[in-house]
Amino acid sequence: PRRNLIMSLIFAARDTIPEVTIFFGDRLLRACRATKTDTHRLSAFDSPNLPPLATIGIAIDEADHLILPPPRGALRVHTKMDTR
Repeated sequence: PRRNLIMSLIFAARDTIPEVTIFFGDRLLRACRATKTDTHRLSAFDSPNLPPLATIGIAIDEADHLILPPPRGALRVHTKMDTR
């Protein structure tokens, strides 16, 4: 619902979690570890092998030990693709 969208925007605007994430059901999940588990319930996404990066209640509770460090160095763009 609307809360998921608002919280997604809040996390995207913060610079504390430099990762691609999914916010759903009061939990922030690492996107590469999340799977769609149900199409009809509110707990539609889960991360069975990794706890949430953050949970929302009265306050935002980030799991600092799970958050990856920010990338170092400049962004490198590769213009030649391997077509094999």
